[in-house]
Amino acid sequence: MTQVIAVEGLGVTFAGFRALSEVSFAIGMSGITSVIGPNGAGKTTLFNLITGLNRPTTGTIRFEGRDLRGVSAASRVRGGMVRSFQRTNVFREMTARDNVACALMAVRRRYWNPLTGPLALEREEADGWLAKVGLSKFAETTASEMSHGDQKLLDLALALVYTPRLLLLDEPTAGMSSEETRRVIGLIENLVRNDGLTLFFTEHDMEVVFGISDRILGHKLINGIPKFSEQ
Repeated sequence: MTQVIAVEGLGVTFAGFRALSEVSFAIGMSGITSVIGPNGAGKTTLFNLITGLNRPTTGTIRFEGRDLRGVSAASRVRGGMVRSFQRTNVFREMTARDNVACALMAVRRRYWNPLTGPLALEREEADGWLAKVGLSKFAETTASEMSHGDQKLLDLALALVYTPRLLLLDEPTAGMSSEETRRVIGLIENLVRNDGLTLFFTEHDMEVVFGISDRILGHKLINGIPKFSEQ
């Protein structure tokens, strides 16, 4: 198995509290791996460690064979590891098109001009990314006027702009209606199956988890310390 990410003996302690200990697993290229567990199980902590928002106390994380010790969160994104959070991170007072255009400018390290806004090139390319997630009709709609499900899709478009090889999604269907959940999960599954994307996600909806996951990492408490292992 070609490993996209390999975690070995990962653990973290916050102010004397052991939040995770001895977490080990590997994820191969392409496919969908989910991690499940109750609130407070350490799922988001695990994501924070992998993406560089927190530094592990013990263990190693390798992404495509590269040891990530000392690698910043921003460098991990530029290297192909992209995360979407449980709460949407969109510019609510900007249109969907300009949201994506801003992400494109960030990828290219171009500066935002408050007088002119995004460049015409980025705004044109943004339409392609909106089409990819089924939001073409909302190009000129302000994000705050979009439904929660459509905002989550816009958030996904912002992540895809970085052309990730590993995409981490934290509760992608949180707060959605059943119809919105079906739309979003169907789109995510198509992206993985058709584009060869590797997806690692947490999710509270077990119907979603068991419906699309190739592998499931489940939560266990061993001596009061959260761990995750394959189910």
